[in-house]
Amino acid sequence: MSSALGLPKPVRETASVIYRRALAENLLIGRSIEGIATSAVYAAARREGIPRTLDEVTTVARVERQRIARAYRVI
Repeated sequence: MSSALGLPKPVRETASVIYRRALAENLLIGRSIEGIATSAVYAAARREGIPRTLDEVTTVARVERQRIARAYRVI
């Protein structure tokens, strides 16, 4: 997904850290793994200064926009 969005490797690594932190804090309970993973990529891109819109992320991901937005607010 990050390749399709044209995101560099540091963004992927940051997304991985965000996802692992969400997993460690039990934030995945009752939520889809895809939604949390996609929102982690979205958050990492914003954090690294390469923001992508939710619509861009939704186009690439197999997750609904609303699920990504909800998961983003949780993480």
